[in-house]
Amino acid sequence: MLTPCVFRPLKDEPYRVRLIVGGDRLFYEADTGAPTASLLELKILLNSVISTPGARFPSIDIKDFFLCTPISTYEYIKIPFRWMPEEIRSQYNLYSLVDDNGYVYCEVRKGMYGLKQAARLAYDNLVTNLEPDGYYPVRECPGLWKHTSRPTVFALCVNDFGVKYHSNEDLNHLLETLRKHYKCKIDKEGMNYLGLTLS
Repeated sequence: MLTPCVFRPLKDEPYRVRLIVGGDRLFYEADTGAPTASLLELKILLNSVISTPGARFPSIDIKDFFLCTPISTYEYIKIPFRWMPEEIRSQYNLYSLVDDNGYVYCEVRKGMYGLKQAARLAYDNLVTNLEPDGYYPVRECPGLWKHTSRPTVFALCVNDFGVKYHSNEDLNHLLETLRKHYKCKIDKEGMNYLGLTLS
């Protein structure tokens, strides 16, 4: 299914259309819940930044967080050929792949919007990717993350990080760790996070 996104003025591409898998039609037996920071945890983190001398709060957005995640069991979808623009049909030589009923069949090998397991797999992948550099989710509040030796703390909500840090070295360490695995964008002023405008 093609779904138009709401206008996202803070994104590099504010007008977007997403291809969404019909997750309601796919069976997935494992846990699909992914921890995320609650509004209460975010408020506590923001108050902590305000009340800690020298602390700062940037926000970091991981681009295509779900879409970067490999999935262990592939899914399969069919897309009506009539939905595909001519430019895409030609570029990928789809005329040879369309069946008699007017569908093109695709194998899904990475996370995709609409997959029930996409959020959980992306979260588990993030845990695996950040752990070697000392970042871990707090056991009691898994939407909050800490570092083993640095005073850095961040709230994670889907693919958005709200970070409390004390030195440029600490912030650069987190950014370098993330950039090993993901493309990300930083708002050093932390003025926009989760649709909130902060001052």
